Amino acid sequence: MLKNKFQKLVSLTLSFTLIGLEVPCNGVGLIPVNKNGPVVPPAKVEISQIGAASKVSIESYKSKITDIVSPKKHKSKLQEAYSGDCGDDAKWILNTETGVLTIWGSGRMNDYDGSVDFYCWRYTMTCPWWNYRNYVKSVEIREGITYIGKYSFSALPNDQYCMQHAPLTFENLNSVTIPSSVQEIGATFSTDSITSVTLNNDYSVAHFRECFSGYAKVTTVTLGEGVTEIPKDAFSGCVKLKSITVPASVNSIGKTAFSFCNSLTDFKYLGTNSPTTAANAFDDCSLTGIKVTSKYQDTECCGLPITSITGHCGSNLNWELQPSTGALVVSGSGQMINYTDNSPAPWSTFKSSIKSVNIGYGATSIGNNAFISCDNVASVILPSTLTSIGNSAFSGCENLKTLSLDDGITTIGSNAFSSCKKLSSVNFYGLTEPTNDQTAFSQCDLLVEVTVPITYSKNTFCGIPIAKTIILPGQTLTVPTEASQTSSLALTSTPTYEFTPAKTIILPGQTLTVPTEASQTSSLALTSAPTYEFTHSLDSDDGNGPSSKDTILEIIGGVVALIAAIAGGAAIAIKCRNKCQCIHIEGNGNAVAV
Repeated sequence: MLKNKFQKLVSLTLSFTLIGLEVPCNGVGLIPVNKNGPVVPPAKVEISQIGAASKVSIESYKSKITDIVSPKKHKSKLQEAYSGDCGDDAKWILNTETGVLTIWGSGRMNDYDGSVDFYCWRYTMTCPWWNYRNYVKSVEIREGITYIGKYSFSALPNDQYCMQHAPLTFENLNSVTIPSSVQEIGATFSTDSITSVTLNNDYSVAHFRECFSGYAKVTTVTLGEGVTEIPKDAFSGCVKLKSITVPASVNSIGKTAFSFCNSLTDFKYLGTNSPTTAANAFDDCSLTGIKVTSKYQDTECCGLPITSITGHCGSNLNWELQPSTGALVVSGSGQMINYTDNSPAPWSTFKSSIKSVNIGYGATSIGNNAFISCDNVASVILPSTLTSIGNSAFSGCENLKTLSLDDGITTIGSNAFSSCKKLSSVNFYGLTEPTNDQTAFSQCDLLVEVTVPITYSKNTFCGIPIAKTIILPGQTLTVPTEASQTSSLALTSTPTYEFTPAKTIILPGQTLTVPTEASQTSSLALTSAPTYEFTHSLDSDDGNGPSSKDTILEIIGGVVALIAAIAGGAAIAIKCRNKCQCIHIEGNGNAVAV
């Protein structure tokens, strides 16, 4: 009886082949494909195609049914693309995992049509990917295609009433790439969901607004090397356009080409000389300046000032310099290129204008000679991902005064910071000295010692004497019972107790102000002296002020706690004002709220 019920179940539910095909299930999944395109309808499967009941168990039948009825659970075993023909020599393929619909081959695509009911409630287009349109996120048309057929990506034929009342189709399509081989485009892209467009020839640029009915919603445009001009009104009225990349091949920009581009802030030009630009090309446009590459040879571009200079400095690293502020920022990930005298860093032409260097999180190395002789650099920020600093990387940065090196740095090259004449403060937050040849800080005359953690493993750092005064998160602070005038204590905050000012130094006679909000990476440094700004002890009953065992530190504003082990049984009370919590650390190490 069980066998009969199973055979009945198979005959009722299976209407497709078992091997090598994935089929839609309740509108989800992929359809079977053969050399002629999608199989519609699928072939019916008889029980004999599964196997003889006498030789194959019922459980194995159930497994095969599960593989077909629930294809999403077994995607790795099944085909993952729709495909077919869309012209005499043009083909298409859709990957539902990525949402990329690729048109490839040569020559013209077919024109398509459609139908709609009287009330514009239902409509059907004849393009072969119509039934799978909700999968489509990106359309990539490859070189070789010369014509994009009518209504390839349209909701309906051009009926204005229906266009306004029927629901949008291809509503997930957000990116389109048109190759340089395309010489004609039908009325195809009538959807408002497209935000990114790549155009590779003059024809597609000149007909941009005709081809994309939702052009006002496009935010990013990239022009390829096949584009030589941006004609009159090409992108006029693209009110959402924020970013455009223009290749060196463009030699002219026409009248009002970018008029009323009210959101345009990022205009990147990749050439070496400014293209001929109409005086009113940017009328009523929000753009205030142009981004250029390091190869650019003028002080303005397209009639506008240069706001930044950009380029590459590694396989996955980019750099950007803002001439107005002198800030150079490196972003991305991985290793920086090593530079030489004969092949200097791309920003070397502008090194006199560089005032600060910020290496972003993700960078793992700084190349040899990267910032050599950038003598106006006064600030350097290095990420926690950094592991290596190259030879002479910052040599000759004469205005650099302070430097912080994270614990991830394992190698510092020869003369990495040599001849940094004003460098007087270096903090290293690791416990093990990086590999070096003792010349990293040669001729840094003002650098007399490097501040390191109290558990640092050596007595010098790159040949420089050390001061073990940094307290790392999770470590305890030992406070001497008697402080000499030259001694100092540095407290690095933990995630529990955080502070906004980075490495705030408290000098004798000063008080410490801690903001109510603080960042996790900041730290505080306390310089001790006989003239501590301490008041009477909270637990002193003799009325004679602080005793040798009890001391109170006043901190104004914010909530702060000091993790401390007090030498000789001394007690420190941390007193906070402005509605702050007060904590008294007893001689036995117990913290008591006051």
